[in-house]
Amino acid sequence: MTNERTLFMKRFACMLVSIICVCMLCLPAFAAWPEECSIQAESGILMDADSSAILYEKNIHTAYYPASITKILTALVVLENSPDLSEMVTFSSNAVYHVEEGSSNAGLSPGDRLSIQDCLYALLLKSANEAANALAEHISGSIPRFVDMMNAKAEQLGCVDSHFANPSGLNDPEHYTSAYDMALIAKAAFSNPTLTEIASTTYYDLPPLKQYPEGQTVYIGHKMLKKNFSSYYPYAVAGKTGYTSLAGNTLVTYAEKDGMRLVAVILKGNNPYHYSDTKTLFDYGFQNFKTLNITEYETAYTSLEKDLSIAGVTTAKPLLTLNSDSYITVPKTVAFDEVSSSLSYQLTLPYPSTAVAELNYSYENRFIGRAYLEIDASMLDSEQSSVAVQPETLAADQLPTLEAEETQKEKDKNNIERENYGEEEESSLGSPIPDAAMQRTVSRQQRLLPLLRLALLLIGVLLIGACVYFFHKSRQQKQLREKEMRERKRKERLFEAGYTTKEFQRLLEKKRKEKEEQSHK
Repeated sequence: MTNERTLFMKRFACMLVSIICVCMLCLPAFAAWPEECSIQAESGILMDADSSAILYEKNIHTAYYPASITKILTALVVLENSPDLSEMVTFSSNAVYHVEEGSSNAGLSPGDRLSIQDCLYALLLKSANEAANALAEHISGSIPRFVDMMNAKAEQLGCVDSHFANPSGLNDPEHYTSAYDMALIAKAAFSNPTLTEIASTTYYDLPPLKQYPEGQTVYIGHKMLKKNFSSYYPYAVAGKTGYTSLAGNTLVTYAEKDGMRLVAVILKGNNPYHYSDTKTLFDYGFQNFKTLNITEYETAYTSLEKDLSIAGVTTAKPLLTLNSDSYITVPKTVAFDEVSSSLSYQLTLPYPSTAVAELNYSYENRFIGRAYLEIDASMLDSEQSSVAVQPETLAADQLPTLEAEETQKEKDKNNIERENYGEEEESSLGSPIPDAAMQRTVSRQQRLLPLLRLALLLIGVLLIGACVYFFHKSRQQKQLREKEMRERKRKERLFEAGYTTKEFQRLLEKKRKEKEEQSHK
């Protein structure tokens, strides 16, 4: 009897193992995030310049001394505040001598005059500290005021780990940044065509100066842009080097290949490994990832563009559109329909002035890009806008429509989730993101392999009830929180536009009646 029982248990165990193996073999292989590379520097980041997706990270929110890569931010602030690059800059004694002895310079003297354009070439190619000071004084009247402009620009770009104390990058306890912040700055800087052109030039001829009566030629210090150096990288477009004894070797590089734009930042590196680290990051990015334009693939929000209504009154043309310059970055083996998205009314800096909401995309709980839903500016002055509504007020009016779209999508997904697992994952942004790839997988399993359904039922019968219950409770609490948040945001936007909720509802009611009267005529 004992032998028969043992034999039965063995056969049952073999059958169970066989069922599990069949399940595993029938499950399609998921495209995993590529195995990360490694660098020697203390901190580094690889960011897609179009999507802001982080493809590699190491201590990206730790503060370090940046050294002369600071001058990228300096150049960006100068270009955004000086439309005429032919303006002449006079070098003061303070600009020339307010630098550390032995630090990089272009041999300029008090009283020398260069155009803003000449100064920018000296700044980014020669890394001239006196050029940084002179530009700061010319743009804002003093170096401290220019530093305030630098910090304001960094904050506008979304930097959270940085503070700048001078325009040159010389050592200062209050002058620091992180790899993440520097990538945001570089992303904005290399979206400026003039700055990119200057930072990609290998040499430039400066006009005559006191110490150089026949002029002088300045050469770029970034060796990945020099063809006659072993560190040359064919896809590198522009960049900036930096070095101080405290900062070590710092490096910012912008590269392009097959339409993909990447930014790499190295902090606290060592020569020459900061170049090999950068090459490692670029090779990893270009070999394993691709960038997709969201507007070419996103279909879930198309109805907002085709048939948007305000309090029941359908508009003749779209009021909300997806920003056309919106991208995601995914592994090369991943398709767009395999990623997840979530709608948020909490906008991320920097965002367009007409933005109402944002779509955040993720893959394997990693942020991979976002798109903004924007008000069509041409509609604000159209004949259909019988009530003068500011963009923020109109944005608030769209929220119920957007919420209805999102709620219906979530209901459809919830039905599938309850039918299968009743589970949900949390995205890296903190928003619930249903696993669409798993839903499609289960659907295929149900159609092709009834045995797989039976096996899953046998294995998971004890878990489904509890999962459904906790999922349902979690969903109710989440929907309640989101409803309260949306209502609060809506009231805040109406308040900023000078309306109370009741006043705005009266305006909508007036608009509806006018529409009905016109239709009767």
